[in-house]
Amino acid sequence: MKPSRVVAWTLVLLVHLTLALYVTLPSPPTRPEFTPPGAARVSMVAVSVIPARVKDAEPEVRPEPRKAREEPRIAEVRKDPPKPKQSNTPTIRIASRPQDLVASPLHRPEVAPKEIASYRVTDMPDFPLAAWDEGKQGWVVLIVLVGIDGAPEGVSVIRSVSPEIDAAAIAAVAKWKFEPGLIGGRPVQSWISVPIGFFKGRLSKGTVGRR
Repeated sequence: MKPSRVVAWTLVLLVHLTLALYVTLPSPPTRPEFTPPGAARVSMVAVSVIPARVKDAEPEVRPEPRKAREEPRIAEVRKDPPKPKQSNTPTIRIASRPQDLVASPLHRPEVAPKEIASYRVTDMPDFPLAAWDEGKQGWVVLIVLVGIDGAPEGVSVIRSVSPEIDAAAIAAVAKWKFEPGLIGGRPVQSWISVPIGFFKGRLSKGTVGRR
């Protein structure tokens, strides 16, 4: 037998012997794991977390504030200021002297003015109650300036009884109508004397004011 073959077989035997010894040797004892008393054993689990898709945030709906209850309004009625009562007495100028009613002296008319009788009958003054109670009476004489249209334009008291009676006479004559004086057939301003008597029991076409 060749020496090379002897060496090969020797190596093969050594390898088998080594493997046989490794298999037959006992394994080293394992060290027990120490767990503290009262401690729970935790198993480590790997969890794969997949982020959930976040939905679009919906707009927050806020409740509308509650409106305060409105009290019913009452329409304000605007009242116009009361209009002053219009007097039926026409406006007439009053002067202490007749000449103060004209700018220059008047020419004496060819035809004197005169009263229209119907006005004296229908528009006589009432006897003022205050003067009646005080017992005042008498004749009031007025000088009246008659315009070309026959309307009285001014008056002057040339004979007085009392302020109340004078005022009543002027208010009555202011409503009268006259026939104006004439010069050459044309109406002109002229004067006329108007007496009015205030006497208890026989007022000239007048009456006593009601109480």
